[in-house]
Amino acid sequence: MYKLLPMITVLIGLSLFAGEARKPVTGEQQKITYDTTPAPVPLNFSEEKIRSYRQQTDFNYSEREEQETWWTMFKRYIILQVI
Repeated sequence: MYKLLPMITVLIGLSLFAGEARKPVTGEQQKITYDTTPAPVPLNFSEEKIRSYRQQTDFNYSEREEQETWWTMFKRYIILQVI
């Protein structure tokens, strides 16, 4: 069953693409609009500012190591039994 799913997906995609190719070509030309907004300017941070951010606890995103509990040991045991 799971091996047929990618084949079915590809066949449906191809049938949709083939439907687009059968559409009649009209003489109307579509107007192309271009993005004329200026490119964004990247932000510049000084090394001093970055060091000050690193010292603040609000910007400490390192994750805590979890203590191993009976629940985590049980979950690991179940996972190892299934695999």
